Amino acid sequence: MWAAGRFRAVPVSDLARAHYSGNHAALDRDLRALTKLGLIERHTVSLDNRGSAISVVTLTREGTRLLKKSAPQDSDQAIYSGLVKPREAAHDATLYRMYLAEAARIEANHGQVRRVILDYELKKRAYSPLAKARELPAFEYAERQREIAEKNGLKVVNGHIALPDLRVEYETRDGEIRHVDLELATRNYRAAHIHSKAKAGFKVYVDNTSGPLRRARRPRSDRRAVAHLEELA
Repeated sequence: MWAAGRFRAVPVSDLARAHYSGNHAALDRDLRALTKLGLIERHTVSLDNRGSAISVVTLTREGTRLLKKSAPQDSDQAIYSGLVKPREAAHDATLYRMYLAEAARIEANHGQVRRVILDYELKKRAYSPLAKARELPAFEYAERQREIAEKNGLKVVNGHIALPDLRVEYETRDGEIRHVDLELATRNYRAAHIHSKAKAGFKVYVDNTSGPLRRARRPRSDRRAVAHLEELA
């Protein structure tokens, strides 16, 4: 439930791999029990036009209320329910795999994940205040844009505040609070798109939804982007 609440939708297969050591039967029993209690829902999400699909789990409103009640009082982790944008559900669900890969790296360095922030929340933080500056002269608008981006730990790239798919906030072994911004690139990403994400300081993970996850072909024209390309675990 915690995974579904933080990521809006999580693939059943990834839950089995990450939390049940691949025991799909045990996971299915728990999912059926939670569904019966009205805390979660299961959906089949299409991946492409050739019939490929995945099963995902989302929270119900009742499940969201339960998680919020049980969360620590000082927690500011956003909790989501339902499939708000079904057409983007496949992309959103894959964010959990990206998170698992990055969380493993953080924990390997003796860090601990504190919170995850989806692009929905970052967009609200950045663009809600920016909307009030639309009538400003171009120079003042650009300065206000830069200030808002900087306040949220973001950058302005090609005249826009660049937003990652996912931000992971974590505590280092020394007790410092840091974050890493992650972008999930699909096979449709062009080298220029990857370059802009790398310029924004994002770590880019590559997913090939039409087949096994693999390392993407690296754009020869941009060595800075190469350093940000990682393989999904």
